[in-house]
Amino acid sequence: MERPTNRDFYLDYVKTLLPDNPKILEIGVEAGHLSKKLMKVFDPSELHLLDPWEWNPSNGKIYQQSHMNGVPTAHSNVHMQIEIERLFAKEIRDGVVFTHRGYSSDLVDNFQDAYFDFIYIDGCHLYESVKEDLYNYLPKLQINGVLGGHDYISKETLFVQEGVTYTNQLGYGIKQAVDEMLEDLQDMKMVALVSDNEPFPDWAIKGDAV
Repeated sequence: MERPTNRDFYLDYVKTLLPDNPKILEIGVEAGHLSKKLMKVFDPSELHLLDPWEWNPSNGKIYQQSHMNGVPTAHSNVHMQIEIERLFAKEIRDGVVFTHRGYSSDLVDNFQDAYFDFIYIDGCHLYESVKEDLYNYLPKLQINGVLGGHDYISKETLFVQEGVTYTNQLGYGIKQAVDEMLEDLQDMKMVALVSDNEPFPDWAIKGDAV
C-alpha cells in the first residue's frame, strides 16, 4: 500500500492505476477545488461533478462535533455551481465536464454500471451516508477501477486555519464505513492512504473484480 504524504502525491499515484484519459466521478464538489486538480492531473475524457449545491438544514443530517457542530451535511450553494460552470465552460461545451445537481442517493441510477475508472467520494460524512455511497457507487466502477475519497481519520490531528487551531475529530464515519467494506469484500484492498500526519487523509481502494 502506498502512503503518500499529501493529496498531490496521492493523485499522482492513483493516476498510475488508471488508463489514460479516464472517466471520473466526483461526489461532493462544493467550490471545485479538487475538480481543478482532477482535470489537471488526469486529463479525463469525462469528469462528472455531483453535488446538491444547497445549504439544507431540513433533511435531518447535521454534524454534531467540534467546529462543525450544527452545520448541515449539505452546506454548499448554487453560487459554487455557477462558478464551476463558468470555470469549466469550454469543457462543458466540449462534452468533457458534466454537472449533476442533487444528492448522490437520488442520482445513482442516472449512471451506468461499470462506467467510471475513478470515483471519488466526499459527500455526506455521516457513517450511514458514507456506507450508502460506497455500496451504491461501487457497481459504477469498471473492472480494476479505483474507489477513493477524503477524511479517513485514524488519529486526532490539530491544524491551524486562519490563525485558529482546530481538531479533525468531527464524528465522521468514513474510516468505519471503508473498513467495513474491506472486511465484507475480500477482493478489495486499500492501495493508497495519505499519511495520518495530514488531518484529513485521502484514501483509495481497488480490486481485481468489482
